[in-house]
Amino acid sequence: MSRPLIYLESPYAGDLVTNRTYLKECILDSIDRGENPYASHGFFTQYLDDTIHSQRMLGMSLGDQWRLLCEKTIFYEDLGWSRGMQSGRDFCIKLGLHYDYRRIR
Repeated sequence: MSRPLIYLESPYAGDLVTNRTYLKECILDSIDRGENPYASHGFFTQYLDDTIHSQRMLGMSLGDQWRLLCEKTIFYEDLGWSRGMQSGRDFCIKLGLHYDYRRIR
């Protein structure tokens, strides 16, 4: 069974424990909906230092390349919007990519 590729956005910086737990909930929610989710902020932050601007920008750029392969981007809003999420939405708008908003709590 083929599942649509979905790019996930949720807050990351700040309260890392809360935001990582929330990201896990978002990924599981997406899987439960029959999607194949990818969240670059859950992946690249394991290898790049999100507190170093150049590494953060590199991670965001790498993530945007993955976003281009996905059917749409889902913005999980329960914890509000981060600057990274806003940047992701701007990228979607600029390129005319499909996106949607979702709450799970």
